[in-house]
Amino acid sequence: MAGTRSALIVATYLHEDPGLTRLRAPARDAEELAEVLSDPEIGGFDVVTVVNGRCHEVTRAVAEFFKGRSGDDLLLLHFSGHGLKDDSGELYFAATDTSLDLLEATAVASSFVSRTMDRSRAGRVVLLLDCCYSGAFARGMVPRAVGTVDVNERLGGRGRAVITASSALQFAFEGDDLADSALDADGPSAFTSVLVRGLRTGEADRDLDGWVSLDELYAFVHDEVTRISPQQTPKKWAFDIEGDVYLARRGAPVSTPSDLPAEIERSLQSLLTWERASAAEPLSELLAGDHPGLAFAARLALERMAAEDDSARVRAAARSALGEPAVEEPVVKDPVVEDPVVEEPVVEEPVVEEPVVQEPVVQEPVVEEPVVEQRVVEEPAAPQPVMRGRRRVVTLSALAAAVLAGALVWVLRPDGGDDGGSGALVFPDNELLVTLDQPDGTRQLLAVDVTPGGEDPRVLSSNPDYGVPTLSPDRTLLTLQVGKPGTARPPYLASPDLSDVHELLDSSGRAACPFTTRPAWSPDSSELALLCTDEDKQVNGLRIVSLGGELVRELTLPCSADGPPSWGSDGRIYLECRDSGPDGSSTIQWVAADGSGESGELMDSHDGSERFPSWVQRDGGGVLFLRTDSPDDDYGSVWSVASDGEVDQLEQLPDLVGWPSKSPDEQSLAWLEPTDDGLSRLMVQLPDDSGPRAVGVEGSVGPPSWTSH
Repeated sequence: MAGTRSALIVATYLHEDPGLTRLRAPARDAEELAEVLSDPEIGGFDVVTVVNGRCHEVTRAVAEFFKGRSGDDLLLLHFSGHGLKDDSGELYFAATDTSLDLLEATAVASSFVSRTMDRSRAGRVVLLLDCCYSGAFARGMVPRAVGTVDVNERLGGRGRAVITASSALQFAFEGDDLADSALDADGPSAFTSVLVRGLRTGEADRDLDGWVSLDELYAFVHDEVTRISPQQTPKKWAFDIEGDVYLARRGAPVSTPSDLPAEIERSLQSLLTWERASAAEPLSELLAGDHPGLAFAARLALERMAAEDDSARVRAAARSALGEPAVEEPVVKDPVVEDPVVEEPVVEEPVVEEPVVQEPVVQEPVVEEPVVEQRVVEEPAAPQPVMRGRRRVVTLSALAAAVLAGALVWVLRPDGGDDGGSGALVFPDNELLVTLDQPDGTRQLLAVDVTPGGEDPRVLSSNPDYGVPTLSPDRTLLTLQVGKPGTARPPYLASPDLSDVHELLDSSGRAACPFTTRPAWSPDSSELALLCTDEDKQVNGLRIVSLGGELVRELTLPCSADGPPSWGSDGRIYLECRDSGPDGSSTIQWVAADGSGESGELMDSHDGSERFPSWVQRDGGGVLFLRTDSPDDDYGSVWSVASDGEVDQLEQLPDLVGWPSKSPDEQSLAWLEPTDDGLSRLMVQLPDDSGPRAVGVEGSVGPPSWTSH
């Protein structure tokens, strides 16, 4: 704190004039306030106290207090006692020898205090008035000058603040007695007692930054005094004070945490392991900072993370931020340590010895599902060095658990993935991934069994930010758009079991492509096509990126594209183009994925708007699309364009279909059907079905994505 910090406390409770009733509070006012202001750990003021001074003693003390000051000085003047007015409205502070008939000669005039303050070179002055006004009256008489003193007019000035004990400086009586006579005889007045408590305990430090500012002190005093004494309302006036005026340090350690910044809170509440772990660094900075409330909040958050989070990665990050030694248990072995029960049955119990453990995992899917067999046999993923040690154990544990459950098969991604080769879930046949938004704002990511009499939908995630899931053609990775529904959202990459979810693009990639429509997978699952948009969903580019998020090439858009792209095995990326057809309708156009610049239209003639293109491989390849009445309609009839240019309608389907999706084997079709209440239901047509069939998912349903391999 720069400059001198000085305080003058004037308290008067003994009076020679019998008309001035003895006040009980000022004696303790002076003692309590002087103690807290002079405490070097709290106020740090040099304090001078004048108790029961005569008029000339008080005026001299005030004059000397303001003399010889500099612009860096902070001065605090506190009056406690009777406040009096003459017939002209002049405010006086009573001294011991004050005569009610001679106020101008025997009391301290407020005009004198104001002039003295004005002449002082002190940069900041705070005046505290804890005054009860009586008069020269006999018991039971009415004061002769009832009214309000204009504080602004009488005590205004530059670089100063005035805080009063009540809303207006008035005479205060309680029946026939002065209001202060009803106070505790052994303690200070309500105003000063609250002021002292706020400084001593630190309660007045509202923002918990370790300092009590003038504004914070007033806010605390106002709230507490009005709570204790509703008829009394403290007031504050400030005159040309620049910046914050800090009156004291906290008098006690912080015991209540501040609110953490919103972005840290969001990270702490995230379902994503990496995002929760990333909160440790900013929490560590707050812990080492000079804001006690935030440091306390950061410590509590880190301690909860270290003790309660179910991820070893998060616990390790929190312990490191707390400066605690690393613990062998969690950092690297989180999945293994938390799953010893699964490991032991696989090794020790008969399950390991039965063919169910040794064969169904690899053999059963290989025989019944040739695609899985091809991938397992032809791709030498398992022997790679990155799979040794912890990652290999985790995969085998999950593998055994999957076999025991009788439902899931785990395979190894050939390139080892971003995490060095962790298990990637391959879903059973005939399942669809969809999101279902609930009326209460929650969202579920569902795996829906579409076989007749199949299992109930499985909830894969209840994260409200996960949307538009799309599996890669090899069924080992998943893209998500993460964010609030209806907003522009960035692309994320995930393992199908959602154990690893991370943002696809790095900081430079996000700068060029902050948001996207649903990404399109390349046929070999090695790259993604991103139709980039800004926050207002305005398209600004088409980029091909690797699974690591690096830019491979940027393509020239052939039109004003909209909606998700589709990447065909013919080397073309198909796009819905707004306002490119007759009467402003949409058409489907394509651009070469290799960056050669070739582009063209899917069809020469148009009837209505063409929307939502998706590539189908069967019979030489072609494009499935929706034909709607306008470019803003999400429902219409389903059509296909074969490689030879033949256009056909899928007449077995209803006239109103949304987001049609062919299964990978192209034997089945899924789509959304509008309901009477403006929502939608999930529909399928399987080879053995006699017609379209609802599968029991209805509401605000997102676009479906097949999981079969």
